[in-house]
Amino acid sequence: MMLNIPDEIIRGLGGDEQSVLIEIAVALYKLRRMTLARAARLVGTDRIGFQRILGERGLELNYTMEAAEEDIRLAHELSERLSSDRSR
Repeated sequence: MMLNIPDEIIRGLGGDEQSVLIEIAVALYKLRRMTLARAARLVGTDRIGFQRILGERGLELNYTMEAAEEDIRLAHELSERLSSDRSR
């Protein structure tokens, strides 16, 4: 789904399209409606980049058990891929 925000609204918010996307992502992240990874993807950065954005605003990470489990799952997948690549 594409979201079209009229230019006059973006200008009224005092920024450009990217800064408005960042504010939307930060707000949804703060409300726990968006994960760190999804918020990062929305603004076109990686998790570390979005963590920096949060840090610049003095915000802490929302690190839930679900997020920890996802990170562990992804780490296992990466480990398995690396192991299979080495055995080739």
